[in-house]
Amino acid sequence: MGHNRRAIIVAELYNSAFPFSYEEVCILSKYFHVQDQVSRKLLEEKISEIYGFNKSISNAIDYSIPTLVEAGFIERPSAGIYTELSLNATTKIALATYRESSFLNNPLLNRSNDYDGSHILSL
Repeated sequence: MGHNRRAIIVAELYNSAFPFSYEEVCILSKYFHVQDQVSRKLLEEKISEIYGFNKSISNAIDYSIPTLVEAGFIERPSAGIYTELSLNATTKIALATYRESSFLNNPLLNRSNDYDGSHILSL
C-alpha cells in the first residue's frame, strides 16, 4: 500500500476512534488553508477552546501528533511546528475511511448527500 493511502487510512481510523484526534486534524487543516505552518501553541489554544485546557490536552497532543507524523499525514520540521503534506484519496478504501470518520464525528451530516469531507483536507 502506498505511503499516501496508508497516511489517509491511518489518520482517519485514528479520527474515527478518537474524537479528540478528529478535532485536532480539523484545526490543523483549517490553519493549513491559510498558512504553511501551525505551531503547537496555536493547536493547544484552539483545542482548549473545545475541551478546556489541562495537562490531559497536552498529553493527548503528545500521543496523537507522532501518529500523524509517522503515518505521513503531517510533518514536524522542528519541535512544536507542523506542516501539511499533500495527500490525495486515490483509492476507494482511503476515500471510504476518510468519509466514515467525518460521519462518525458529525452526526448532522446526511449520508445520502455526496459528502467529500473537504472541510478536513484538500483531497
